[in-house]
Amino acid sequence: MKKEKLKKEFNPSILMKIVLILCIIAFGIGFIINGFVGFFNETTKDLILSDAFPTYLYFLRNNLLDNLTNFHSYYIISFFLYALILYGLVLMLKGSRLGFIFFFSSEVILILTPLMIFGRRAVALGDIMISLFLIIFFLIQINRRRIKSQEEIEEEAKEEINEINEEDI
Repeated sequence: MKKEKLKKEFNPSILMKIVLILCIIAFGIGFIINGFVGFFNETTKDLILSDAFPTYLYFLRNNLLDNLTNFHSYYIISFFLYALILYGLVLMLKGSRLGFIFFFSSEVILILTPLMIFGRRAVALGDIMISLFLIIFFLIQINRRRIKSQEEIEEEAKEEINEINEEDI
């Protein structure tokens, strides 16, 4: 069975490539942290209870332990969503619109997941604003830099010829 290569549908600009690489680094860190906390929950609890946990964060200790105990599934769900986001970012870096679909859908689910699990206290306006900025930025960049198919080029040429003919008449 022959594998089909993803068709390159747009040429990412230098700015978009820089933003994509920064996003891959940032979301990669989230992927690693959520994976560690989700799959090594007891180790994370031991780390928080140990002396290695900074003393000036004593007020967070009980809250973190409560979240790790009661909301273990959130970290595993986030781990897989971050994996889909990373996959989408890599596809966008290669010029595929499918990557934007992965990124957009995973990002929306990643924003809604804490609301469903933690309730209204989990609203993070900063995350929502950054996500909206990235979605709008990528959408604008993809639409501006898309590669036109041969049919679209021929159709535009016919429209231009028709406009020139109408002006001459």
